[in-house]
Amino acid sequence: MKDIDDITVYKYMFLKYLCKKLNLNEIEKEISKNRIIPYQNRLQNESLKYFTLLNEGNFETFTDDEKKKFYKLINDNDSEQESENFIEKTYKKFFFSDITQQYSYYGKISNEYMAPSDAIVLGICYEKYGKEKSSKDIEISEMFLCDLINKIQFSLAPSKNMKIAIIKYDELAINRPSVYLK
Repeated sequence: MKDIDDITVYKYMFLKYLCKKLNLNEIEKEISKNRIIPYQNRLQNESLKYFTLLNEGNFETFTDDEKKKFYKLINDNDSEQESENFIEKTYKKFFFSDITQQYSYYGKISNEYMAPSDAIVLGICYEKYGKEKSSKDIEISEMFLCDLINKIQFSLAPSKNMKIAIIKYDELAINRPSVYLK
């Protein structure tokens, strides 16, 4: 892991923690059962097909002790529980230490790409306009995704004491140069 920077490693650890806490793998199975195709032209280093973590982090906000603990966790392959405890204690500091605005944009300046600055922001990347999709199929898929996103943001995440925002990116949004998807 020496050639991967600390921010990338921490974000990977956080995404693993988030998958477990919110059961994202099961949510992805539910999305897949509804014949929604993941968009393939996106970050490929994650274990998830649909979701990607959009937040930026700042490793420099950690104390020396937190940095030592982090390096110990990644070098010694400490228990998963220790990693989860570390992430639980530090993720807000890592992601939200530099908040100066109420909202952040994860795409063009538009409400559809806006999220609260103090939320974990996930992008959901999918093919809205497939070759075989009728307008009725698109409508059903969009309704399903809207219901699912609302369930995650307003029910599941708060029940886990988390603030989550989800931004939808279809293939047209991803391929437009004005959209910012990391």
